[in-house]
Amino acid sequence: IGDVGFGKTEVAMRAALKAVLSGAQVLVLVPTTVLAAQHYKTFSQRFAGYPVKIEMLSRFQNKKEQQAVVKKIKEGNVDIAIGTHRLLSKDVSFKNLGLCIIDEEHRFGVKQKEKIKAKSFGVHTLMLSATPIPRTLNQSLSSLRDMSIIETAPQGRMPIKTRVLPYNDEIVADAVREELARGGQIFYVYNRVQTMQEKLLKLQAMLPEVKICAAHGQMDEQKLEETLWDFYNKKFDMLLASAIIESGLDVTNANTLIIENAQDFGLAQLYQLRGRIGRGDTKAICYLLHPDWLTKKKEEDFYGLDTFYGKIPTKKKQKSPNDDAQKRLSAIMEFSELGSGFKLALRDLEIRGGGELLGIRQHGCANAVGLSLYCDLVAAEVKKLKGEPVKKQMLATANLKTPAYIPPDYMPSDSERLRYYKELMAADKEGKAAIIRNMENLSGPAPAELLNLAQIMQISQDAGELNIRHVEGGRDGTEFYFNRAFKIPQQMLEALLARFSGKIEFIPAPNGDGVKIRHAAQNPVEAAQKLLLAISALCRAA
Repeated sequence: IGDVGFGKTEVAMRAALKAVLSGAQVLVLVPTTVLAAQHYKTFSQRFAGYPVKIEMLSRFQNKKEQQAVVKKIKEGNVDIAIGTHRLLSKDVSFKNLGLCIIDEEHRFGVKQKEKIKAKSFGVHTLMLSATPIPRTLNQSLSSLRDMSIIETAPQGRMPIKTRVLPYNDEIVADAVREELARGGQIFYVYNRVQTMQEKLLKLQAMLPEVKICAAHGQMDEQKLEETLWDFYNKKFDMLLASAIIESGLDVTNANTLIIENAQDFGLAQLYQLRGRIGRGDTKAICYLLHPDWLTKKKEEDFYGLDTFYGKIPTKKKQKSPNDDAQKRLSAIMEFSELGSGFKLALRDLEIRGGGELLGIRQHGCANAVGLSLYCDLVAAEVKKLKGEPVKKQMLATANLKTPAYIPPDYMPSDSERLRYYKELMAADKEGKAAIIRNMENLSGPAPAELLNLAQIMQISQDAGELNIRHVEGGRDGTEFYFNRAFKIPQQMLEALLARFSGKIEFIPAPNGDGVKIRHAAQNPVEAAQKLLLAISALCRAA
């Protein structure tokens, strides 16, 4: 996993060279013909000084050329075969396939991945993605696949500023003219091929001084290649394109991206499209434009984020808002810093669920038990199959008679509060402190209720590790109830009596006996924390 432009292709090339020099063939599978052509060019230039035979297989070639390449692959006269789904055809067979590289993994369906598995049975597989599909990420988090993350950004790279706005002709015109004023170029993503010509005419009428070209996947391959090449060489100021530019296009001079009807795109698509800009050392701006009906009545309801809304025309809603679309737009805007692809993929996993491990659905299904519990269950089963010990994390319940929650007036969005509840529950002590700092950056100094919540959650974790099932607190003392199966060692009993002499009382209970330690502390949360530390030290000594 690595962000757009972070060096995934370099990793793939080094792995491919290792395999070739070991006498094996390499299959490099990509989702689009444009990306296949770019990879073929990159690999050829990189390996110019090595005895490596590289061939490409895609629709850019005629039938005769394709057949010649297929024959070479079968005879073992090709070391690295780069191509689209054409490489998965029945007529393509490898003499000695050793490594399968899948670029843009999130662009392939489960059935296509099964085809790849059948072709590369027993072969090493390397998958590359900035935003892996929920099912794949779920498999990695559950230890079914190994995962490596490239987190370091290239030198000079700057984060992309992202704006979510209702569509407006003035916004588009201003964005284009601002970019042209600093000598840059613009990508305009319009993903409706049937009406793209109309859109082109409208933009030309609106911006007569701007040289605009159009590109989409249904164009003749030669015409498409020429158009992209002309844009790359600055013959045009703006490229009006479908989502075909999502993969493989590298134009460092283009630093403004406008996406119309952004709500129709998936999280991974939005992230990949945004990765087309900001590839140099210039500050880039991404505009995610959506129809008016997607906007809620109150701007602050939009997931608690500063969405740079201007004046929104009061217009009757055409249909009910799409909650998932709003979540996607708020997530893509929240994760605008460098190296956010992995975090974004995790949020996608939360929004859509982890999919089926043995079925063909790539998302959903996990919501019935909750994502965190689902991942824990799968990870535990994987450890059992590997013969490794499974350590269950026990959490104690805690009733410390202190207000502990995230106040709605501190964080108004229900979905954001729920997300932070989940994150606090799963984090360790240092992680909780980092989450609190993040919340303070967003909403200001943390209120007492939030600090209490973090402390009580930590008490729950610490108590669970000591076989304590329940903590009951009050101003006169704190009660700790142990699990029924746990028998307090004699040495520990003696240590407790010596440490809390005259202040301890043993309480029999049907689900596990407990102890009450009397104190006169004003804050029951702090008292429980101090007592837990003392009991933990006594346990270690015993």
